[in-house]
Amino acid sequence: MIAESLDVQKLEEMWCEADRTLRHSSSWPAWEGEGSDAAACYFEIPPGCRLGPHVHDAEEQVTIVEGPVTTTFEVEMQPAGSKTAGTPGR
Repeated sequence: MIAESLDVQKLEEMWCEADRTLRHSSSWPAWEGEGSDAAACYFEIPPGCRLGPHVHDAEEQVTIVEGPVTTTFEVEMQPAGSKTAGTPGR
């Protein structure tokens, strides 16, 4: 088990000039690089903003710490009814 304090994570801000809704800050407290079997990423996404469409080679699990979230798996949008949402890898 790897334990990390979210209070001390240094977040890197990312955005898209062409689409102001594509904005988030993130850090990777546990990642061994390309080809690793698992990673942990911490995101902060401002209200009204989003992550862009993307895929992963591995299963993804998202834990929502605070606020409402809408997720899209494939092309289906749905409110995240619980505090954890996940999707299989591709």
